[in-house]
Amino acid sequence: LEDNVKIEHIANFFVDHIKNDNLGRIATAHMAYADSDGLYSNICIELAKLHSIAVDFPKTGVPAEFPKEFSPEKYPHFMEKDPTKSYDSQKILGQIYDRLPNNINDRSAAIYGNGFDPSLLLEGYEQYVENAFVDFEDYYADLCDIMESYQIYDEAEIISGYVGQFSAYDYQNRHEKNGDIQARLCKEVTLLIDYYHDLFWDEFGDDTREIEFKHMQKASAWYYVAYEGYKKYYDQEDTFLSFPWVVVDIICQIKRNINQS
Repeated sequence: LEDNVKIEHIANFFVDHIKNDNLGRIATAHMAYADSDGLYSNICIELAKLHSIAVDFPKTGVPAEFPKEFSPEKYPHFMEKDPTKSYDSQKILGQIYDRLPNNINDRSAAIYGNGFDPSLLLEGYEQYVENAFVDFEDYYADLCDIMESYQIYDEAEIISGYVGQFSAYDYQNRHEKNGDIQARLCKEVTLLIDYYHDLFWDEFGDDTREIEFKHMQKASAWYYVAYEGYKKYYDQEDTFLSFPWVVVDIICQIKRNINQS
């Protein structure tokens, strides 16, 4: 701008943002085409480029134009669109969706009911438990903040991004569609997971991030705190089981080592 920012500049930007914010539509279309055409199809690559532009739109003011021909004609059934425009997806997301109970509360119970796997606790993990409690409490608070912001109180919905129903919670007054809210929610959760993934590695000061036994011991401690320690030491059932899975690569390595031995 050649002069100072004025109220009319802010008003014009706000209106322009409402008219041109296509983030939700782009994310929805990308998910649909990724299932039907493949993640590396030309249309998915184009949509990924548009998504990057759309994410930066509030900062740059450059809108992502969403061509009408990019609107999917059919959607995989797990996206829960109009049944007349849906098809039965056999891809992995469709298979996972079909295995879940219909009721979202039953879904969470099914996830939590998998139980604690003591084989994931490696010898010597105890040395990392004290700090794991500190990190878990921070993670707990941060995830609670996100839940409160979106008025979604189911961990499975928050982490997966598949929300059964967004609360009316005055989001309509913000002129946002469910797809836009979902995209923002997924971005916030991704940033949260990335932050704690980096936090896990900061203690070791190793840029290569090649998994060693000490890393697996610490991951075991995170797993213990989330699944058993928090409930035991704080005498409450509420916990966030997603905490150790921010380092899913290390947890999986532990399990692979167990299976190989």
